[in-house]
Amino acid sequence: MGLRLQRAEFAILRRDHRPVEPLSDPARLAIAARLRQETTLSLKHIAERVHLGTSKSANARLHEWMKRKNATTSKLTAIIQ
Repeated sequence: MGLRLQRAEFAILRRDHRPVEPLSDPARLAIAARLRQETTLSLKHIAERVHLGTSKSANARLHEWMKRKNATTSKLTAIIQ
């Protein structure tokens, strides 16, 4: 399942002709977050598959990205209501 998700996400990136930036690219982090939430893959395997560097640095980047994403979502929800 994880490999299918990863391939589908990267196919979307290639279709948009968008270069995939290394490590802290939001698209890569979005793929990693989705794999983390929807599969039982370890963070080490996700970091290897999505090329996020070491699992330790990937964990820090992914945690920060998800925290910022949640903060933005809650601000938008507050504005809408």
